[in-house]
Amino acid sequence: MQKVEDKYFNYSPRALWLRAIVLGGLEGLASSVVMMMGIGMFTKDNKVILLTSFTSLVAASMNLAIAEFVSVYAQYDIMMFQAKRDLAVGRDGGKGMVPSPTVVAVAASATYFVCGSVPLLSGFIGDPKWRSLVATMVASFLLIVVGVIGAALGKVPVARSCLRLLLGGWLTISIIWGKNYVLGYIGI
Repeated sequence: MQKVEDKYFNYSPRALWLRAIVLGGLEGLASSVVMMMGIGMFTKDNKVILLTSFTSLVAASMNLAIAEFVSVYAQYDIMMFQAKRDLAVGRDGGKGMVPSPTVVAVAASATYFVCGSVPLLSGFIGDPKWRSLVATMVASFLLIVVGVIGAALGKVPVARSCLRLLLGGWLTISIIWGKNYVLGYIGI
């Protein structure tokens, strides 16, 4: 019979890149839907909506990669210099949990781009209300998929993970939809 220690697996090292995947998925999906709604307020030309949304998606995924790299590198520096200080005074350096800024940046950016690309397919729908509805429904489904994947990789409760992502995505989309509604109501 194996001991409990033999079966133990520490999921903490996955936390940073898994967080980046969840963030990238949420941001990519919500931003994609929001772009479709916002651009659709100013033009009815599907080609313009798709092209503008796609180029915005590419730029935003690159921006997220840079932001994650810089942010995680700041954490990396702190952890590395703390490990050196710990070793200097005879403590364990604790380098095992040091994040990789490159892995986190690539994970967030790739997930942002992949997840954000799918709702853009609704750009072929001519009616703006249907386009927004389909994009939101597709994004909702994919938010649940990202929640399931995140829960599976992190070994956490699936329902809580999915609900958190779904509500966060809906809140983001609702805020922008509300802004668009107000702007449309006052004639802007």
